[in-house]
Amino acid sequence: MPKKKRFSISEDFVRIPTKGFLSNADSTLRVSDMPVRFSFRFCSFKKGECITNLEKKELEALYKKFKKFENLTWNQLNQLPREKGITVEKNDNENYENLKNRQPNLSRYFHFRVDGADTPFRVFGGQRDDLYCILFFDPKGKENKH
Repeated sequence: MPKKKRFSISEDFVRIPTKGFLSNADSTLRVSDMPVRFSFRFCSFKKGECITNLEKKELEALYKKFKKFENLTWNQLNQLPREKGITVEKNDNENYENLKNRQPNLSRYFHFRVDGADTPFRVFGGQRDDLYCILFFDPKGKENKH
């Protein structure tokens, strides 16, 4: 009986027509050109910081903001004015240290403001590749120390 060939994954074996999502000689898509996606993988479950603590009106405003951001690339999001986009946390401020201590494996840390609810609130997180990794919600405005 002939010996079965072992399954192995190599560049020659896996060919997926992606029009730019895989790096190769003729096409490379940088993270800045990829659409923004959200992840709750590192999100806090602490009382007052979790999505479950948001009111219905706050959730509606949040999902509207998600939808707006997910229609943009990272480059487009970075070019928005701070009031409509994200605020990047600088290395020398308290927010940066707090976020880095919560999740040190992210490349940048930032927050965005969600309007449309009775009280505006902020969503803090960081970037890992094309993901906006949400770390926590700040509906009471306690965390923004500028």
